[in-house]
Amino acid sequence: MKRSKMIDIYFSTQIIIPHLHFNTMPIIITYDIPIKHHQLKAAMFRLGYEDRISGTSCKFIYFPETTLYHGIKTPDEARIDLLTECKKLTIPVERCVATKWIDWSALCGEPFVAEGS
Repeated sequence: MKRSKMIDIYFSTQIIIPHLHFNTMPIIITYDIPIKHHQLKAAMFRLGYEDRISGTSCKFIYFPETTLYHGIKTPDEARIDLLTECKKLTIPVERCVATKWIDWSALCGEPFVAEGS
């Protein structure tokens, strides 16, 4: 029996990159924390999160200060990553929302500069 091309692509992708989940997608997560903003951001960067993406009308689109992007996570995985890193850093989480990054519009913004710089 002949398999469809889509099935062949699925199987070959599973062999080449088995660690990826097929329900992952670009996501953003936004959160409020009262302390240790820079430490949490650094921890999330180590997990592959970014605070900017490439733009079309500008070089980069910079996210609001407590919003991060990841290209291959589910919203649940992002929430768990945030809660895990906050627990390690003893940071209370006041709120967070993670969602699929699909249909969007943005202002380019400017990069954040650390206080005292």
